[in-house]
Amino acid sequence: MAPAQWQDLKWGIASPQMLRLADGLGKIRAFGSFKCEISDPDLLRECGCDHADSDSLVKYTDYLTDLIVRFFSDTLAARSRSMTGEQLLGSTEILSEATLEEASEDLSRRGITLTEFKVERIVHA
Repeated sequence: MAPAQWQDLKWGIASPQMLRLADGLGKIRAFGSFKCEISDPDLLRECGCDHADSDSLVKYTDYLTDLIVRFFSDTLAARSRSMTGEQLLGSTEILSEATLEEASEDLSRRGITLTEFKVERIVHA
C-alpha cells in the first residue's frame, strides 16, 4: 500500500442489516470497494495516522473501512424507505453516488480524499 494512496479496498456489511422498505421490512447484506488518497498528511496525522508508519496505516485502514460501512449504512437507511426490496437490489449505482457524496465531506476533514466508492452487490439476507 503506497503511503499516499489506498487502492482497491474492500468493504462489506458483516451482519444482515434490517431496513424499513416501501413494501415492508427486509434484511440485506452489501459489499463493495473504495479508493482514497491522502490529501493532507498533517491533518491525517492529527487524526491519529502517521502515513509514514506502515503499522499506523494498517490500523487506520481498518478504521477507514469501518467509517465507509457506517456512511453506506446511513445512506441506505435514509433512502430505503422509498424503495421496494427489488428496487433496492438494483440501486447499486444510486447508492454508490449518494454514499460517495456523503462520505467525501467528512473524510476531507480527516485529510483523506475519497476518489471512488462502489456498491458492487446488494443481496437479501
